[in-house]
Amino acid sequence: MNTIKIDISGKSFLIKVCHNKKELAVIKKLDALVFSAHQGISDALLQAIFEQGGILVYKINNQIVGESQVLITSATGQKIENSTTALFYGTAVLPEFRGQHIGEALAMAQERVAVSNGKTRALLSVRPENAASICLRMKLGFTIISWQADYYGSGRLIMEKDLVAQTISNSTAPGKLVKTIILKIGDQPDEYARKQIAASFESKLQPVAYRIISPTEAVIAFSK
Repeated sequence: MNTIKIDISGKSFLIKVCHNKKELAVIKKLDALVFSAHQGISDALLQAIFEQGGILVYKINNQIVGESQVLITSATGQKIENSTTALFYGTAVLPEFRGQHIGEALAMAQERVAVSNGKTRALLSVRPENAASICLRMKLGFTIISWQADYYGSGRLIMEKDLVAQTISNSTAPGKLVKTIILKIGDQPDEYARKQIAASFESKLQPVAYRIISPTEAVIAFSK
């Protein structure tokens, strides 16, 4: 699998699997541009993902304008507990090319790569303040399943998707809505909201919704 065609809203995106080691410097630079403030990917892990065929790029006029990564097997301290699981890493798009569904196409291509490698489940982590990424992943069928207090030195929501059923099946229907938490969207951690999120998971509450309510705020809802 060298080229993955993704169709969104009548437009086709040709996502390429990166096989050119010389492009890693450009990919690392783009990753750092988007994620360095929140723990960008290490050179060692990027190299390992490259060797696994898990780096995806989207080019315009032969320029890499977007990239994403899929870890297929454990590497450089990143352990995959289940052989049927893939770990998805951040999708980065140059600022001037955002709003064109490139990030969505790269996210969908991650799933194709995972399935082609025999994976049936995808996991990823995301900052709770990164509303755009959370809403995109939920649109694609991911659900929030847990909170990890120390992931890259900061609390992250863990999201999951069943790549076979293309949805997550909950064993029980959501109960009565018992808590809603408003959090600030952006690059800075909303410490107050994070404490409430952590407490909700500690109380065994189930996250049932996440949505943007204004340009600067989102809400996450929990039920019993």
